[in-house]
Amino acid sequence: TGLTGTRTATTAGFDTDDDVTNYANPSDIEFVFDYQWRQSRVKVASVVADTSVTMQTPAQTYYVALANSIGSRYPNWIENAYEILETNAEPGSFYWDRVAEKIYLIPPITVADPNDAEVIVPQLEKLMTFSGDGGRLRFDGIAIQHGSWLPTDGGFGDIQSMVQMNGTFVDYYLVDTFGPLMPACVEITDSEQIEFINCRASKLGASAFSISGKASRISFQGSTIVDISGHGITIGQPYEYLLGGVPDRVTIDNCAIGYCGQEFQGCVGVFAPFVSNGLIEHCEIGYLPYSGIGFGWGWGATRFQSIYSNSLVFRDNYVHDTMQVLNDGAALYVMGSMKNLVVEGNYFKGCPDGGIYLDQGTINATVRDNVVENCYQWIKLNWVHGNIVVEDNHSDTPSSYFELLDALDQ
Repeated sequence: TGLTGTRTATTAGFDTDDDVTNYANPSDIEFVFDYQWRQSRVKVASVVADTSVTMQTPAQTYYVALANSIGSRYPNWIENAYEILETNAEPGSFYWDRVAEKIYLIPPITVADPNDAEVIVPQLEKLMTFSGDGGRLRFDGIAIQHGSWLPTDGGFGDIQSMVQMNGTFVDYYLVDTFGPLMPACVEITDSEQIEFINCRASKLGASAFSISGKASRISFQGSTIVDISGHGITIGQPYEYLLGGVPDRVTIDNCAIGYCGQEFQGCVGVFAPFVSNGLIEHCEIGYLPYSGIGFGWGWGATRFQSIYSNSLVFRDNYVHDTMQVLNDGAALYVMGSMKNLVVEGNYFKGCPDGGIYLDQGTINATVRDNVVENCYQWIKLNWVHGNIVVEDNHSDTPSSYFELLDALDQ
């Protein structure tokens, strides 16, 4: 739970008499803030007993700016305190007391005696990196596990899909607002022809895979990505156009991607802000706190109009059980400019928010021959910019949402 005592938001944190002000190791404490489509985290800098909490900067500065724009100033819950472990923790929870150099563990329900538990403490944040001309590699049947990520700057402000805020938030159309995506345990930058076949990525404290820069001919076939703190796969960066290129010819085929966003719940199965010639087919994607898939970036701002995702095809996939924590997303979520997006032959099931969501600035998209089941609205079109074709789809609900806009001058 969040702050349960009296509380008043301040520029530095909170005036409050909550019990958190009396916890033993305040600098370990992390406040978690949910609002609609995003989740931010800010660590505590100091407390005055029964009086106030001061948060760490610059994360606090970022979050306050976001909250003043749209969001809640008060945390939804609190993490990283022994006092919580004593009273409100689930099996498998733990606390690392940095001062005493001890780890406290509530055993998983499958472990009767803590002495019988296997405890792994990851040391590396990067398990594999590929950069520059290196490439033409094939990995078959390998397991990628136990990577870590400890956010710096006292936490982060999440703009959307774990794109971190950078600088002073003014609006969604200013490039200085956008920081980097959260990192991945396997990062591929500017390399080409790398294949992951029949591989398994799991138990990772960051995102699993990141593809960025001018990386090309990157493929995943028959692989499983599960139990991930962040995204399953990210393709491109929200500021990629400043770097002179976007990933090209990325294929994800016959893969199972699920239970991502286990810790950072603004994450999705596959997030592709910018990609050229991308293909995702024959995959199962599910059990996610936010959207299943996220395509595009930019909210339709004119400075993004020339930075199209070119030829992105999403077909014959099964996407289910998404939006289990956050709101204002869908099984498939799209925004911003595209040259040619095709969404066809997919089965979307079990999303309490929406099945297919074409959000602000979406252009040049074809949605056809899909089945949508058990979703609140089978399709949502919000401030799309034109050249949208929706045909021959099937749903068990007629509910939909349309708010069209011919042009957005930003």
